[in-house]
Amino acid sequence: MLLSSTDSTIFALATPRLACGMSILRISGPDAFSIAKRLFLADDANQICEEKISANAYSGCLRLNDDLQVRGYCWKFHKPFTYTGQDIVEFHIIGSPMLIRLAEQRLTELGAKPAQPGEFTARAFLNGRINLTQAQAIRMLTEAQNDAQISSAIEMLEGKFHTLIIEEYERIRDLVSKVEANIDFSEEDIELISVTELTERICELKDRIEDLLASSVDRKQIENLPRVFIVGAANVGKSTLMNRLTGSERAICSSLAGTTRDVISAVWKRKDREVLLCDTAGAMKNVKGQIDIQALARTRDLLSLADMFVVVFDVCEDILQQVQLIESWRVNERKKIVVLNKSDSVSSDKLREQLGKLEEIYGTGNVFAISARLGLGLEELAERVFTQLTDVSVTVGQGQIALDARMRELLLRAAQGLADAQRDIAIIAKRENVSLGLEIVAESLSYSLRALGTLLGKDISEDILENIFSEFCIGK
Repeated sequence: MLLSSTDSTIFALATPRLACGMSILRISGPDAFSIAKRLFLADDANQICEEKISANAYSGCLRLNDDLQVRGYCWKFHKPFTYTGQDIVEFHIIGSPMLIRLAEQRLTELGAKPAQPGEFTARAFLNGRINLTQAQAIRMLTEAQNDAQISSAIEMLEGKFHTLIIEEYERIRDLVSKVEANIDFSEEDIELISVTELTERICELKDRIEDLLASSVDRKQIENLPRVFIVGAANVGKSTLMNRLTGSERAICSSLAGTTRDVISAVWKRKDREVLLCDTAGAMKNVKGQIDIQALARTRDLLSLADMFVVVFDVCEDILQQVQLIESWRVNERKKIVVLNKSDSVSSDKLREQLGKLEEIYGTGNVFAISARLGLGLEELAERVFTQLTDVSVTVGQGQIALDARMRELLLRAAQGLADAQRDIAIIAKRENVSLGLEIVAESLSYSLRALGTLLGKDISEDILENIFSEFCIGK
């Protein structure tokens, strides 16, 4: 079991298992240094044996077997000030998948065990190096695919969320203690907290938990960025537009029609918001070849995923023919923004004529004249896109917390326990003997306390911890 013991020595590859300039093998556990001594031959043989020297990086060779040695570096990190709280050794060697396999085989022979997913972070949690919310933030950070995810993970990793929750946990714990003391000393007429003060404090606690829930965002919302699909006939400038908007060269631009054969995506960021911009295969009147057929079929299949469409028309080509091609794709009218590209390539009279044709079809004010090549008109286009996507384009503000389903559920439980306690104390306040019924209030407060304790990792079963850390990747 992942959390059953921390007295074994584990290892994992800390870099991708790919051919690269340098790979890192990481070892953690009580035998990390002794295994390193047997595996690594330092250029200065005396250094690797010393435990108290200040230098912790050594050049030398890894002895993978009797016939094979490979040059590399050994880094030693002494407990308790390491990621896991245990002694850690890192071997930096040439990034050859075959060499990595041989090194892993040798580590196994020397008594180390391959790490399970999340085992390094689990040891950091169990050894008090990080708290449970920080452990989950590490997973969120390694899985992050956009700025919003990174920002929310860093906020949690810095411990702000943990600090907020531990404060509320301690307040509720203090309240439970006083309520239970009132119950214990009810016959002696000793009151550690009055009904009025208890009511006020329960109300304050409930409001703070509910405010935290209201100000947080759903992690699922920032995991899936809104998708904006660029569609249009072949060679209207879709790829140029994508590259210009995203500031990247994700799409290949060519005057040859049909260059884009698959859906290509990149993050389009504007101020503090992001969307996923997708370049699609161009619509063609006469499809030639199996590859073109498959590319267009794939594009049509993916259209249902779009939150918005930017429909591109070429000012230099027949507008009505382009409209017929696009209309056959049945793009959702409510999600459509129309642009007339290559505005720099024609006279002002020609531009007005082509704009007029599109406005007759799509409405005045709904068509943007742009030049993707020169970047003309793109600010107005971006303003319209991100304004229309306000409801689905999610950002994480300063200090805002992104909660996953488990965190949100536990906070809701805590809020419900406080709401129940608030209701109970209101009933008790109407009685002559207010000590009667305090047990119910104490139980409701304890329910809330257990929910926050579970969130903090204080009152949590090993099975739940196993489940949390099993979602990590190996080596983390």
